[in-house]
Amino acid sequence: MNLRRANGLKFAGLEMLVGACKGLESVDVSYCCGFGDREAAAISGCGGLKELRMDKCLGLSDVGLAKIVVGCGRLMRLSLKWCMEISDIGVELLCKKCLELKFLDVSYLKVCLIITYLMLHFRLIYFSLQGYLEI
Repeated sequence: MNLRRANGLKFAGLEMLVGACKGLESVDVSYCCGFGDREAAAISGCGGLKELRMDKCLGLSDVGLAKIVVGCGRLMRLSLKWCMEISDIGVELLCKKCLELKFLDVSYLKVCLIITYLMLHFRLIYFSLQGYLEI
């Protein structure tokens, strides 16, 4: 489901959408200005989700990412490009919970130990870390 740039996206609407579409396997909420931890909690109800793009969701933090990785443990593709509030804590939990992950884009995140965690997650087929600056 492509919700890219849907700036009116809110928790209540996403919760209803997730409830009505139990079989969702792919969601793109990239560049949604209002998308944050609460909206991530709604998305976490998609237990069968395999692909999730959240590029430049500036309101998303480790808390929202934690809800998603716990609720959507079968993720295979995840893009978090430019999600500036995601830290090492969120990436570490992601690597521990999403064991089927094959594609990960964490370009431009403010993280320090990401390489160590991802080296332990040996099943990745695609990994992107553009714009990485050691902090």
